[in-house]
Amino acid sequence: METSIIIFQKKLSLSDKECCSIMKMIPGSKKEEALNEFFSKVLKEAIDNSCAELKKCLGSIFMDVEIEIQDALQSNLSRMQDIRLRLNECLDNQNHIAIQSSLINACYKIETCDQIMKIIEQE
Repeated sequence: METSIIIFQKKLSLSDKECCSIMKMIPGSKKEEALNEFFSKVLKEAIDNSCAELKKCLGSIFMDVEIEIQDALQSNLSRMQDIRLRLNECLDNQNHIAIQSSLINACYKIETCDQIMKIIEQE
């Protein structure tokens, strides 16, 4: 795809047949009208070409950004899953510690009761 500047340069040169024929016209309102129409046509073509180039570039940029966002989201999801697993491990460890603590307390109470029973039996 040619850039708008190249299209503009090619059209506004004596090698372009339409431009050359307008330049050969006798000065006057018809030549002026033909020049205005030609310039409008060339500008429209250049603008249309620029818009097409811009859409293509933006499309590429949007695709790149979308890929980057998806990669970032996937990375964040992986990190969040890892954090969730670690938190679950911590909770499991805390539950294990709580269970151990309860068992120790229960053993202490049983031992205390056994000691009280021994004292009562001795009397």
